[in-house]
Amino acid sequence: MDTKQLTEKVIVIGEEVKGHEQQIRTLFEQQKEIKDLTKATNSLAISVEKLADKVLNVDERLDCIEKGEKQKHFELWKVLVPGVVGALIMYAVNYMLK
Repeated sequence: MDTKQLTEKVIVIGEEVKGHEQQIRTLFEQQKEIKDLTKATNSLAISVEKLADKVLNVDERLDCIEKGEKQKHFELWKVLVPGVVGALIMYAVNYMLK
């Protein structure tokens, strides 16, 4: 190999090195972007988990409130039915005594 061929080969290798250096820079940038995305995804997952806990808590409280409303209706019937029956019996007894 003569000097010209060696020089051309060095130039080609130099260009290849520049290309590899650019690829390495690109890979480092992509790695940083992936790390940022990973952090953002982790943050999002934590936020979703907290939101799910809050929704579950709201559902539990709503169930408790709904059960309380049903219980109130049941208690109302427990008072009204004997009261109405007692009033009817008293009316019947008073009617028979007259």
